[in-house]
Amino acid sequence: MKVPANCRLIGRWRIVEADLWDRAHLDLCGPARLTITAQGGEITFGALEAGLEVEYARDSIGFHWAGCEEGDEVDGEGTAELLDDGTLEIELEYRNGDEAVLKPKRHPSSTACSHVRRQGFEQSIGILVQPRRCAAGRRPRQEAELKDDG
Repeated sequence: MKVPANCRLIGRWRIVEADLWDRAHLDLCGPARLTITAQGGEITFGALEAGLEVEYARDSIGFHWAGCEEGDEVDGEGTAELLDDGTLEIELEYRNGDEAVLKPKRHPSSTACSHVRRQGFEQSIGILVQPRRCAAGRRPRQEAELKDDG
């Protein structure tokens, strides 16, 4: 789906709170974060690293996510809504599993354009960003692969 020019969630967000996990768990493998771009996004917290397939609106997004957690392939659905105080509320659901509410704050250096500028800079100097891999060395399955599983 095309990104509306006025989507206010584009950028980098730092996940600072969750209803199911404490801050130590959120930052277990590095800073817990959500990145939303015009091409999708990424979420990382605890041992989870996942890519997002996003549907955009002005003050919210809906998304399907797929990735790895502790070496296992996992996926689910979610939504993120911009609140009046400028933070987000993410409702994240694992397929056949937990449902969690996460609270991110916008990263201080984040703007809708800073990620695109950084990505263009990396490409211009020849940096190749490799996809993340599960502990077993496999790439997280793509959406088409998930659909083939039935």
